[in-house]
Amino acid sequence: MNIEEILNQHKLWFETGQGERANLKGANLVGANLKGANLVGANLERANLDGANLFGANLKDANLKEANLFGANLKEANLKEANLKGANLRWASLYKANLYEANLEGAYLKGANLNGAILPEKVLFAGKLYEYSNNLIFLIAINQDETFDYIDHFGIIHRNIPNWLKYSLIEDILGE
Repeated sequence: MNIEEILNQHKLWFETGQGERANLKGANLVGANLKGANLVGANLERANLDGANLFGANLKDANLKEANLFGANLKEANLKEANLKGANLRWASLYKANLYEANLEGAYLKGANLNGAILPEKVLFAGKLYEYSNNLIFLIAINQDETFDYIDHFGIIHRNIPNWLKYSLIEDILGE
């Protein structure tokens, strides 16, 4: 089945309960034009969407675990409740994308455009150590309001530290 047929079957499944949910696990969709596509609940685990156009696509509750979205256009896409665990979002445009309640654990976001995006309440990075102000810290979370929480080397919890984007530790967090 080609991508157009898969999308048609998915649309039928979504609207009527007939047809078939899109299963694009491991699919090679490099540079694909999926502008405005309805992929609610679709399985795109480990799919290669390098440079794909997903402008305005509805990916609510989609499984994008470990998907390659390097340089993808996800402007105004709905990624609410999507699983992006371990996904490569480097240099992707997520301008005005809805990432509310999305799982971004372990996602690579270096160079991604998140301007105007609706972010999850917290992006958890528990269990990772970073250097911050010449000290090692245990990062707990990056928050929706662009603050971060961490535990310092004395075991003291610091919450809602402002302007996390200006700190060098973010380069390490977002991936090299």
